[in-house]
This record gives sequence, C-alpha cells and structure tokens, in this order.
Amino acid sequence: MVKQSRWLLLRNRENLKEEHAVRLQELLAANQPLATVYVLKDALKEVWYAPSVREGWRRYNALPAISSFMSGASWPVHDSPCTPACWRG
Repeated sequence: MVKQSRWLLLRNRENLKEEHAVRLQELLAANQPLATVYVLKDALKEVWYAPSVREGWRRYNALPAISSFMSGASWPVHDSPCTPACWRG
C-alpha cells in the first residue's frame, strides 16, 4: 500500500487534490511510523527553506518532532565536525 502511494507522500500537502488528501490521511492514520516520518519531512522542509542560517537553527530548535527524532539517531563521528559557521563557506 505504501509503495503505491509514494507520490502522495512526496507531494506537498497544499498541492494535493481533495480526494488525494483524503487518501493521504487514511494512509497516515493506518501507519504510525510513516506518519511520524511524514511530519518530520514537513518539519525539515521548514528548516531547509529558512531565509538564513540563524532562522534555520531557530526553526530546527523550535520543532519537537526533529529534536526528539534526532536525539535517538546515531550519527557517524567525523574528525572535523562542521558547525553552522562553516556552512556559509
């Protein structure tokens, strides 16, 4: 069911037709892990399209979905970690 609905999951919610929006809601209601990832996708999009790095960090820290999801993740260790300052080049 999920594989057949991947385009519903990838499209922006505001671009869905009414019948597709209903189908998406049914899909997310039936699959809690999928619903969590869908909410995370929207939250990350808000961070990604922030007008500045500072605003991106503010949005990142304001979203509990990201904070709680990322706190349980294991990330590879790098010799030289990149900070927000190095993102600007």
